[in-house]
Amino acid sequence: MRQVSGSNKFRNGIRESLSDAGNKNQDSFTGETLMAREASARDLLNNPGICRIDPDRIGRVTVPG
Repeated sequence: MRQVSGSNKFRNGIRESLSDAGNKNQDSFTGETLMAREASARDLLNNPGICRIDPDRIGRVTVPG
C-alpha cells in the first residue's frame, strides 16, 4: 500500500501526495469516487498520514482502525 503523505482540497475532490518505497507521486479523487470507494474525505484532509491507498484495488483508501 502507498502511504498518503499529504492532501489538498480542490474544487472537485482531493489531491493526495503519495509515497511508496521512496517514490513520490500524486493522485486525485473526486468526491463521488471517494464515496464509491468508502473513503473518508475528512480523514484524507485532516489526517493524511494515517491513510493508505491500495494500488491493487484501484484507488481503495484505507484508514487503520
